[in-house]
Amino acid sequence: MSRPGKWLIMIASMFLLSGCWDTRFLKDARLASMLGMDHTPRGLRGTAVIREVSLKQGGPQPVNLTVHTWGKTPEELRERADLRVNKRFDPSKNRTLVIGEELARKDIYPLLDLYYRDPRSALNANIAVCKGKAEDLLKIGQVGDTLIGKFTDELIRSTEELTQTPMVNLQSICPLMFDPGKDFALPYLITEADGIDGKKNVVVGGVAMFHGHHMTGTLTPEETKLYLLLQGKKRETARLILPVTPKPTNISSYITLDVQDAKKKIDVRVRRDDTIDVFLHLHLTAKVNEFPRDQLAKPGTVQKLNRTLSRTLTEQSSRVLSKMKQARFDGFGVGREIMAHTPENWHGDQWWTKTYPKVRFHPRVEVEIVEHGIIY
Repeated sequence: MSRPGKWLIMIASMFLLSGCWDTRFLKDARLASMLGMDHTPRGLRGTAVIREVSLKQGGPQPVNLTVHTWGKTPEELRERADLRVNKRFDPSKNRTLVIGEELARKDIYPLLDLYYRDPRSALNANIAVCKGKAEDLLKIGQVGDTLIGKFTDELIRSTEELTQTPMVNLQSICPLMFDPGKDFALPYLITEADGIDGKKNVVVGGVAMFHGHHMTGTLTPEETKLYLLLQGKKRETARLILPVTPKPTNISSYITLDVQDAKKKIDVRVRRDDTIDVFLHLHLTAKVNEFPRDQLAKPGTVQKLNRTLSRTLTEQSSRVLSKMKQARFDGFGVGREIMAHTPENWHGDQWWTKTYPKVRFHPRVEVEIVEHGIIY
């Protein structure tokens, strides 16, 4: 390329690549780290936690500023928050959106529509349901030395790695809300009165099951773990504490397993009389973490334990599936399988009210102990 041509490109680049005109400086914004919404007779009740730095003796200290607003829509909540804080209220760095249970049992999509339309929304933020009011949870302010926004974010992420809650965020649940053949679940948070340092604390109480856009029930942490394993979604760690006797009475009546691998298989069969059977097979390989009875070196002990634990987990799986079916929660995507392979059996909304309650689930869990620890 000739020398004048290079100069022409450089000059053109100075004008075309001069930066973004829509600049938003952080120093001009009040960044919300956590948001909550509740249902009230007056409309929506919004709560926002803004992280601030307080200049005190001993150096700067992070503190929370809690803002409460009323409104008919989420956008109105934002506008009214702008009237209550100096600088510009900015939720683009939000880490967790918490919805009160009463509001979650209504249609949640109108609450989220704003986030999906705003290009500055933090779509990778956590979304959770809390027992009671989200406002009460956000008002905790601080757990130990950690502000509530950071604490809740880290709490949810740690439970994801422990296979206690599914990995979900605002972006991942959007397509599922419009998928008639599969449902989603969100972390279910509970406010604990006597927590860390004897003060209020936030704990994960399992998951909130959703059918379409509505919350329809909950699963405990133990039930959630089994549900995720049946989906084959084991994360970094998955521990199971199970009884080894019909009527456990003490510590020696239990065994703790560390699941090494989880392989699942789902088979949906539609019979000639339109009866639908779902066969769920889960194979777990596990390491013994805790077993006070010991004697694992004796011939036949491990095999007997495998059979006992397989039977126990199969029975627990049946109870979890029954609870899911009662809540009309199709977490395994049975409806999606029906639409894809036997569309003549799909009846739209009537599928959930007439057909899905009659679907028969047949779980089978196999446990294989492959490691005993460093003692026998």
